Amino acid sequence: MSLAWFPSTAGKAGKAFGTPYYISPEQIRAREVPPATDIYGLGATLYHLLTGQPPFDGDVAAIREKAVAGDVQPPSRVKRGVSRAIESVCLKAMARDPVDRYPTPLDLARDVEHYL
Repeated sequence: MSLAWFPSTAGKAGKAFGTPYYISPEQIRAREVPPATDIYGLGATLYHLLTGQPPFDGDVAAIREKAVAGDVQPPSRVKRGVSRAIESVCLKAMARDPVDRYPTPLDLARDVEHYL
């Protein structure tokens, strides 16, 4: 699968664009993109680091559907040995609702550092 998503709409107001594996549910719905969108992307990156694979699989439509539904398999179900503590950090960063995510990247970093 190509990592480019909606390349013809990149930079156009009100259009979603980004890498499907790491794009937040609110960005998929092409709503206003709050700063929490970046937290989601960091959580998806952490997920990939923990499991060795992106948080969603399938074609772009399936990935979008899973992200919007918040259908994320816990990292410990994907890769054996993933700590529940770091899994909790990852899943909080990837919460479906932006208000349930970390308020800032620094807050996320603090929890990752605390885990380490």
